[in-house]
Amino acid sequence: MALVSAKWRLRLLAAALALMVIVIVAAVFGTRAVGYGQSPPAPQQPIAFSHVPHVSPEKAGAQCVFCHRGVVTGAVAGIPSVEQCMFCHRVVGQGNAEVEKVRKAWEDKQPIDWVRVHRVPDSVHFVHEPHIRAQLECATCHGDVGSMTQVRQVKVLRMGECLACHRARGAPTECSICHY
Repeated sequence: MALVSAKWRLRLLAAALALMVIVIVAAVFGTRAVGYGQSPPAPQQPIAFSHVPHVSPEKAGAQCVFCHRGVVTGAVAGIPSVEQCMFCHRVVGQGNAEVEKVRKAWEDKQPIDWVRVHRVPDSVHFVHEPHIRAQLECATCHGDVGSMTQVRQVKVLRMGECLACHRARGAPTECSICHY
């Protein structure tokens, strides 16, 4: 009887310690820390890029897949290369300081070091292609990027939200779908 009692005391002690760690972490980082319900702020980019003139029907009217071509066939949507930007900006945007930065990168044969905006945990293997095939709009996860002058992550990309979306659409929810 004393052995069972000692075993339970150890379990209770371990549970109390775990609870104390959770309380301390919540006190230090708060419940609004990034990853716990709040999206990170928009990062500073090397070029002040706005999707508005590129996406709005009154301007270029480009679809997401025009620039983010990897989204249809690859694992990632990808960021357009300088060469791809130059398809249009050889002619469009002359005199615009930000477009001139793109042209300079092209002339110098240098990539633009964009700062990644959307990120899922390293334990997740996310592939855009099946989501595009399921006819999900990009805005479902990325928000109305077409109206953003500076792209920011508007949705916290957590497993609960992904699972809820999969369940609502009858998509698979097995762990191996996203976690290898």
